[in-house]
Amino acid sequence: MPTCFRCQTTNPLLNQAGDRCVACGHVFVRSFVSFEILPLVRFTPTYRSTPEEVLALIRREPPARKPKAEAVANPWASDDGPDVQRLALGGDVEKLEQDGMLDLDDPFTKAMLDFEPSADFTPPVATPEMLLGMDRSDVFIIQWPHPALGREYYRNMLPDVPVVLCTACNHFFHEEDWEFAVMQKGACPFCQAAVDASYGNGSVASMVSHEQADKAAAAAAEQ
Repeated sequence: MPTCFRCQTTNPLLNQAGDRCVACGHVFVRSFVSFEILPLVRFTPTYRSTPEEVLALIRREPPARKPKAEAVANPWASDDGPDVQRLALGGDVEKLEQDGMLDLDDPFTKAMLDFEPSADFTPPVATPEMLLGMDRSDVFIIQWPHPALGREYYRNMLPDVPVVLCTACNHFFHEEDWEFAVMQKGACPFCQAAVDASYGNGSVASMVSHEQADKAAAAAAEQ
């Protein structure tokens, strides 16, 4: 059953509203090879932040995390009957945290799980504090060719499930699907844009690595 990585709701296989979560409306982001759902959550920075400020915050090294407090039982958790289908907002979230798949001490995760059920998706808003706490290798920025389309921001909520963004066609892939295509054809499996081994995963961390490599090459050329 499809699981929404924004609200952790288990979805039915068929949804008349389309390929999106029945609880929060988040559109499922799929790998354009296997079409499996990827653990990506779309967010939007606060309206006061410019794209340059957002990128500068994400590029920084995140501060050290505080030790976790002792878990408190969730009074809303309850058992299911054999014929009951419910939205998983209580015990399942706690179980995911215990399994290391969710960090409820993370401010962005708290904001992500705080939503009003609706078919119309409203991206969680990331404050500067939240942006600073994100690992730049988990954040992806889609930049569309036309400036009027703006930017789309995504965070990988399960870093153990590596994801790659092709910046040529703005499609996401499972890392293993991407690497197989690059090894086989040296190109994106969807748009066939040429790719070499130094591409990275298309995240903000890859952007930083490429900039550093370009600076080092320029410095070497001047010597």
